[in-house]
Amino acid sequence: MSENTPQGPSKRPSRSPIRQYFNRMPLSDVTHSVGNSYIPREPQSPTPTQPPTKRPKLSSKIIDENDIKTLDNKNSLKPPTLTPPIKRVSTEKSESVYKNTIWRTHRNRMGPFDILMRRELWGTANASTRFMIKDFVSTDNDVYHFYGETRHIAPFACSFSHGVGNIDGRFLAVADEEGVISLLDTRVDNRIEMGGYERSRVQFQAHENAVFEVQWNYDDTSLITASGDQSARLWDVETQKCKAVFEGHTCKIWVTASRDGHIHIWDERTNSSRIIETTKFYAPTNTINYAHTGFQGIKRTRLSDPTPIRNNATKPTSVTGVQFLKHNENLLASSGAADGIIKYWDMRYHGLAKFPVQTSTDCSPAKRPHGISCLTLDHSGRRLYANSTDNYIYVYNTADLGIPITRFHHPTYRCSSFYIRMGLSPDDRYLMSGSSDRGIHIWETDAPERPPIILQGHEHEVTSVAWCRSDFDIIASCSDDLTLRVWHRRGLGED
Repeated sequence: MSENTPQGPSKRPSRSPIRQYFNRMPLSDVTHSVGNSYIPREPQSPTPTQPPTKRPKLSSKIIDENDIKTLDNKNSLKPPTLTPPIKRVSTEKSESVYKNTIWRTHRNRMGPFDILMRRELWGTANASTRFMIKDFVSTDNDVYHFYGETRHIAPFACSFSHGVGNIDGRFLAVADEEGVISLLDTRVDNRIEMGGYERSRVQFQAHENAVFEVQWNYDDTSLITASGDQSARLWDVETQKCKAVFEGHTCKIWVTASRDGHIHIWDERTNSSRIIETTKFYAPTNTINYAHTGFQGIKRTRLSDPTPIRNNATKPTSVTGVQFLKHNENLLASSGAADGIIKYWDMRYHGLAKFPVQTSTDCSPAKRPHGISCLTLDHSGRRLYANSTDNYIYVYNTADLGIPITRFHHPTYRCSSFYIRMGLSPDDRYLMSGSSDRGIHIWETDAPERPPIILQGHEHEVTSVAWCRSDFDIIASCSDDLTLRVWHRRGLGED
């Protein structure tokens, strides 16, 4: 309750900002309603000599003719301009349009890491790196030759290092026809060697026979080689000296499998069978005999001997690929040269008589027998890729081996020999394979229906391929044209 003073009543307090907000002018004084849309009116600024004219209010009463003439003379009543209703686009569609616009505008300015990150955030439908694969080129400066005593020789296998420790991830190990291992630094091209300044490769004699496979261990300190001299050897990368020899096959071996039909499992932690100078020789700790050979009429000599007698008419089938599985460390996958199936073996069961715990189903459209040239496991351990000689690449779920979940194919793709290998990109988004049509075929793993990107450059069959684990922009390929090519993704602005 206010009190009166001798000077008169007190001044009325000013309105608070909150009160002013709720007591704004009515909407009818600001806009004019037309249908479902609103048309803003321009405010009339008063002149210094003339007060502002008041806008006539529209009411529901009937307007006579005099009022209409008066309004027409003053140009106060104009027919409203109708605007079309605004089309509202769904949120998903607007986001898709925005992403595609941004991607087309800025994709040429982003590096591989940025592209891969945006693809993971937006999904493969809106952000594919397929255009990057087309930019792989191999010039004359990226071609490497290998020399024997009297002639050029063919490289058989290649593998990139993991980039762990002191070894850069762009070092490439190459095995050739005369048992020599070459270590190439793919950061430089062959112009250093051709100029005679220095050798950009380190070479050492690993076997007296051809080396068909070479792989780095997990810490890049050692190399494992498999040769036609019926042995596998472990090498020190820094000193190029042999650390161990694993022998026991009776024919050419592929890592731990051989054409004699046997699978040998080695363990360096066990005691060696013998030592010659400083080299240790090991015997297999576990053996799977005739892994992909069918037995006709299994017989046993006595109940205490579980070893089956193989029919003499049945020849041993080569084991072309073996792969340790990640979801179960006790399982080993293998493939054969004639049956076209994959088998899982439990390595806890020792002995000569073994039976697979799981077997895949052959879904090939081919009528004649076919085999599998190699097996490749993705980095997550969930998908197993099998390169078949029926010109298809089958994909299996490692947790439930059965029928393939999908397959890759192209009319020009040819897998005509067991020397053809596969490789995966560092992010498992792309599958790369050599081919007898002299090209390198690269598919998107999540879009098998799309045609592959084919890189041309070799003159004969492309055999072994490898993708750099630490650099998405580098791949390597071996060919029967006696060359190894290194492919680099062409940079922006290059011709």
